Amino acid sequence: MKINRTFSVDLHLVEKLQRRVNQSQTVCDALEKFFDGGGVTEEELTKQLIIIKSQCFTPRLGPTENAQIVTAFETLLVFLQESFQ
Repeated sequence: MKINRTFSVDLHLVEKLQRRVNQSQTVCDALEKFFDGGGVTEEELTKQLIIIKSQCFTPRLGPTENAQIVTAFETLLVFLQESFQ
């Protein structure tokens, strides 16, 4: 069974994904690989999220865009924490 969800994704990833024939399957395969372990720990993911968040904040972004980044970051962090429980 499939369901539609909306997530925030970095623009450069969207551009790469648009070149794929079956975008949904590409995302599903990547998530399956992620959830099957892949040797990734919660600590490693948290460090990567902090790095990504720090690189997203730039003076050229307005308060709305920065607020959206923070919201997406916090949502993803909660999702990852729940996944490792």
